[in-house]
Amino acid sequence: MHCRSLPWRTATLLSDLEQRDGWTADDMVRLQAEHFSIPHRDLARALLEAAARHKGDPVWDDAMMEMSGWDGRLEPGSRPAALAMTAFLALGDRVIGPRVQGLPEAEALRHRTAPIDRLIRERPAGWLPAGSADWDAVLRDTWQDACAQLERRLGRDRTRWTCGALNRLSVHHPLGRAFAPLGRLFDPPTAELGGASTTPNVFVVNPGGIEAPSMRFVADLADPDDTRLVNFMGQSGHSASPHYQDQLWPWIRVESQTLPMSPAGVARAARHTLRLAP
Repeated sequence: MHCRSLPWRTATLLSDLEQRDGWTADDMVRLQAEHFSIPHRDLARALLEAAARHKGDPVWDDAMMEMSGWDGRLEPGSRPAALAMTAFLALGDRVIGPRVQGLPEAEALRHRTAPIDRLIRERPAGWLPAGSADWDAVLRDTWQDACAQLERRLGRDRTRWTCGALNRLSVHHPLGRAFAPLGRLFDPPTAELGGASTTPNVFVVNPGGIEAPSMRFVADLADPDDTRLVNFMGQSGHSASPHYQDQLWPWIRVESQTLPMSPAGVARAARHTLRLAP
């Protein structure tokens, strides 16, 4: 489990698994694609509940219009997901930020998921920012902060406010970093993904890099030849090889590829054989 995701990914997976029996390898692959985020769902509920208490306020009416009907999934094309992700961090900036200002770890502290989720669920009076009348007022300011941040980052056209526009996967080969023209040979295309540290299908953009599964694996113990494995990009490190990035889009789309395990299954799937002789 991701160190910052705490119980949420596990809770989502267990909730799904408890719904029924008879899970298959294909079902497990679909489960690996799950983008449901409990903390962001909690924030959406809090916003909608507050909006219902303040009908007629343009800010709250906007929140109601944008978040109504959202299922809590951070899908790449979702605008509510982008708003929830941005508002979640904006709440940490507004409430936790002033209390940790000046500390070396302030950036990480104000964006930690567990404290922000606890603020949303418990609304502790002692944590109200100076000048805020109540938690509804904090959430209203947070919503405005999120909209302003998305406008600065993605423009005024709200159709461009999507989770994928925030979660851009850009991978750069060391040679491309050293000499930009080589990037055209070595770098895969930029892609837009869903997810966060709180979703079973993890995707996090950090200043130091991107956190995501290096591979996806499903072992079918009833049928070892139905085992599935998809690597990030591909099996080869040679850019001229057809296997350099042939698994990139299956990895992005969370599709599976069969990895047979039995000698007969391997023989059926083999396309090339490499013999090493002394």
